[in-house]
Amino acid sequence: MNEKVEIRPATTNDIETIERLAREIWPATYSDILTPEQLNYMLDYFYNPAALESQMTRLNHHFIMSLLGDRPVGFASWSRINDQGIYKLHKLYVHNSTGKRYWQKNGGIYSRKIARRWRCRTAA
Repeated sequence: MNEKVEIRPATTNDIETIERLAREIWPATYSDILTPEQLNYMLDYFYNPAALESQMTRLNHHFIMSLLGDRPVGFASWSRINDQGIYKLHKLYVHNSTGKRYWQKNGGIYSRKIARRWRCRTAA
């Protein structure tokens, strides 16, 4: 895997890409435990454009995008849940085509940098 890895903050301009990635990633991840109806309901509920925009703007969820070369391959989101430095990880997904090692290496490094910058003491 020689392509350049980029992990950057996501914006509302990335909503369509996040929705597309979720619809590609979720079936491979959850098809063993959710029926197709449940899967579609949850994707429609949590990943429709209005829901994602609300998470980003009203609920103050911080999103990042992960790119391999110029191809979006993953995303994550989290939010602060109190004033004592505790954060909640809401989403952490990477496309099956990249393999686990990609995100473990790059996503973990980026997450630790963010946690230090925001003085995160505990992740919930």
